[in-house]
Amino acid sequence: MSRSGGAALPVLMYHEVCLSPHPAFQRYTVTVREFTRQMRVLAALGYETIDLDTLVRARAGKGSLPRRPVIITFDDGYQGSVDHAVPVLRSYNFTACFFLVAGLMGETSRWMVPELGVDLPLMGWDTARKLGAEGFQFGAHTMTHPRLTGVDSAACRTELDDARKYIEQELSRP
Repeated sequence: MSRSGGAALPVLMYHEVCLSPHPAFQRYTVTVREFTRQMRVLAALGYETIDLDTLVRARAGKGSLPRRPVIITFDDGYQGSVDHAVPVLRSYNFTACFFLVAGLMGETSRWMVPELGVDLPLMGWDTARKLGAEGFQFGAHTMTHPRLTGVDSAACRTELDDARKYIEQELSRP
């Protein structure tokens, strides 16, 4: 194993990648130009993306990591990140993990409307299946995106468990 244990590993977490950020969501958004610059720098420095399964195997002593691993994630599964970030990732042979709001796939981020007045499109299941076939990974980011600190433990467990089960069912993989 080339790296193991608690070795530091860069994880880049994004929400939305788009041409022009909505002012109310700007702090959670990166422009296509900036995202492209960041990926160019990673590639130039010799970073290789890995998925979360590779990290878990390596940490368990059942695999190795490249010399310069990095994990790239996207919260919420925004269609803008698919449209704008995925082509950039592909151009560098990078992959990423999208954390999906399973109960709202193909709909919008309506949970943001009351607080931010923002309603962005989310990727649909067909898009997720196509990305999965290319090696992109998916994780559960709840069913409906409630503030988990504001729901009781049973509702929290349901949001998390149901999201995982639904994603596994729709994508035919754990």
